[in-house]
Amino acid sequence: MKKISILATSLVISTFVQAVPSGGACTDGDYVCQSPIQSGSAEVKATHWYTGLIWELGGIRSSNKPDLVFGIRQTTTKNIDTVRGADASIRVSLDKDISLDSVRLSYLGGKPAALAQLGAGYSFKQNSLLATGAVQGNYFRLSTDYLFNANKFQYFGEINSLKKPKNAGGGASNCPAGYESANADEQEASNSQRIGNVTCVADAPL
Repeated sequence: MKKISILATSLVISTFVQAVPSGGACTDGDYVCQSPIQSGSAEVKATHWYTGLIWELGGIRSSNKPDLVFGIRQTTTKNIDTVRGADASIRVSLDKDISLDSVRLSYLGGKPAALAQLGAGYSFKQNSLLATGAVQGNYFRLSTDYLFNANKFQYFGEINSLKKPKNAGGGASNCPAGYESANADEQEASNSQRIGNVTCVADAPL
């Protein structure tokens, strides 16, 4: 009886090893690998109009009044939490009188919790083209401008109505009939044969 039990256990282990090889199956001619089938939304697109208050950090102004910011942001989230998009904004000065201060257009990218921005614009008050960079978090932004005519940097802190973009759902991943789920790195799967670290492995047809 003991011998039969050992024999049955060995048969199960042997069958499992053949179904899901221990390494390099995707580069072995005896097996085929395929990317899992993903269902559900793997991409989230969003457009948000926003407003904010922005203060110059370390600048010399006649008052402590912030400027007003009005803008629009478009984002696309893929691969769960990879965000790309664009941001356009205008800034209205409240210092002394109400006037148009500047405009900006930026590319953005990163993770939902921290988006980096890089772009260009024009300062009407300084009569200068500018380069701008920023980091946008949840309802706040830290930014810097370089004014070409004045050859100087300006630094800003901002609170606004922008919350972090939503993660993409990613969808559920399942292997097709006849395939077994396996670790993509261990099976040496290519980018087209995996989703994340999962690939699907099957015996090659005779």
